[in-house]
Amino acid sequence: MNPAEIRLRGDLEVNENSTLLGFWRWAFSDLCDDDLKGVFAEWMVATLLDLPLASSRRVSWADSDIVLSNGTRIEVKASAVWQSWKLVNLDGTRKAVPPPAVVNPDRIRFSGLQARAATISPATLSDNRGFKSDIYVFCMNTQTDAAKWDAWNLADWEFYVMTLQELNSLKVGNSISLAALRKIRPEMSAREFREYAKSLLGHFQPPE
Repeated sequence: MNPAEIRLRGDLEVNENSTLLGFWRWAFSDLCDDDLKGVFAEWMVATLLDLPLASSRRVSWADSDIVLSNGTRIEVKASAVWQSWKLVNLDGTRKAVPPPAVVNPDRIRFSGLQARAATISPATLSDNRGFKSDIYVFCMNTQTDAAKWDAWNLADWEFYVMTLQELNSLKVGNSISLAALRKIRPEMSAREFREYAKSLLGHFQPPE
């Protein structure tokens, strides 16, 4: 069904913004928002890799962002030079376009790599934090000009892939900086990431 045709229903008149499309525009149209950027990156990775997902929709409370039909668990982390709070006023209007940013890779971190289990029962403070996935994909939007920021432009994204074994061997904790990733791996374009990750998944066997 057309999103513009799905709307609030009842015995009263509602305005033209009462559709599913109106809700999406209000709540989810700015992919520069930190929370939406991460969700977009999950979808972007799954789309680039043509992944046969075990679930047909995103499950926000799952331990892993993407679970393949063979049980392989993938976690996707995203960051960017710009965030909406730097570009938008509280009333939703745009601020004046700032000058291009200066990137400090040491200060850009991908966090939340470890977590407590959340899928079987609500996590408690007594649960130990740990890695919950087999493969970790790090997506960095490197666009420094806020006027040109566009999540849909794959040329602005660089990618890094780490397995759970690699993270453990390097003694990575709950976060890792962009600078550290760049020392471990050369950045990959979307095309390079697609080729590398498909090759990795082609022979990857998740642990029992």
